[in-house]
Amino acid sequence: MLYRDFGKTGKKISVLGFGVAQLPVSGNNVCDRVIDEQAIPILRAAYDNGINYYDSAWNYLNEDS
Repeated sequence: MLYRDFGKTGKKISVLGFGVAQLPVSGNNVCDRVIDEQAIPILRAAYDNGINYYDSAWNYLNEDS
């Protein structure tokens, strides 16, 4: 994984990020919830492969992001 400096913080951030708005959900509706049993292995694989930037917000996936 390639990393870049995160401003002047001294931290390194992966050049590849993970957009959590695309995690698997229970249906096709905006109000559906994330399927944890499917999402956790996906997030674990991203982390295990060096991704440390996750694009998320409290209102993604019906506040389940």
